[in-house]
Amino acid sequence: MSRSAPKAMLFIILMISASITPLVGNVAASDTIVLSLDTPHVVLQGGDSTDITLTVKNNGSSIEHYNVTLDTDGLSNAWSINLISNQTSEVIPTQSTTLDIVLVLAIDALPSDSGSFVINVSEQDGDLYSTTTAYVTVEPSYASSLSFNAINGPFQQMLAGTSANYTIDVNNDGNA
Repeated sequence: MSRSAPKAMLFIILMISASITPLVGNVAASDTIVLSLDTPHVVLQGGDSTDITLTVKNNGSSIEHYNVTLDTDGLSNAWSINLISNQTSEVIPTQSTTLDIVLVLAIDALPSDSGSFVINVSEQDGDLYSTTTAYVTVEPSYASSLSFNAINGPFQQMLAGTSANYTIDVNNDGNA
């Protein structure tokens, strides 16, 4: 009886692990999909926009089509991140293709709206994927403006040799 107890425990462990395995999934990060960004860290001022280029290299041994998605969870709503296309054409082994990603920053963005987003690339017909992270920063803007108070406007008449005091309003129109 003591001999069958370890075998029974091993059998139970194998059965439990076999039943859990389908829940884990078959997707795995792959070195057959090589990703690079022409600009991995973008710095913009409020109201500006730019494009970044994602290069997808097929390091595998067969022709592939890839799906591309963006994970912008946690990124401020001041950013609008859009893919020009969410799929690639066929990519021959050892060759690359590129995709453009458009970044638009709201005009009222603050430096605290800086963050990052993840680009996910997966095989269209397979279980392999790769990810890369792009960083986006809101550049501080130190814009000031001057204006005369309404009581003593910009056109005041003065005689030569006299002095006067005026109130001038100074505003910080920047984001920092």
